[in-house]
Amino acid sequence: MTPENIHVITIFSDFEDMNLNTDLYNSKSYFLMKGLKKGDLGSFEKLYKMYYSKLYGFSKKFDSPTLQPDDFVQQTFLKIWDEREQLSEDVLFDKQLYVICRNLILNHLKREKK
Repeated sequence: MTPENIHVITIFSDFEDMNLNTDLYNSKSYFLMKGLKKGDLGSFEKLYKMYYSKLYGFSKKFDSPTLQPDDFVQQTFLKIWDEREQLSEDVLFDKQLYVICRNLILNHLKREKK
């Protein structure tokens, strides 16, 4: 295993341990996600406020010399808005959000290495 793989495995295990799946959070985020998928800006703003700090903390675990955690959070929410119709109602919103953020960060880190 390369050091890069070990770092990614650590992030994945941290992701699994985050325990974001409380019933109250998920039921509220589910209905907000349904509104978001319909283009409701108010639902998007509420989801942004609900998840900003958690996503920021998640993004801080990655070390990027060119972008700050806030940049990754902003990119994640822009992608969520731009591709809102593709969100799956069968998958928890927070899981989709963190996967998108993680993928944006990992892709960025790969580009930085080149």
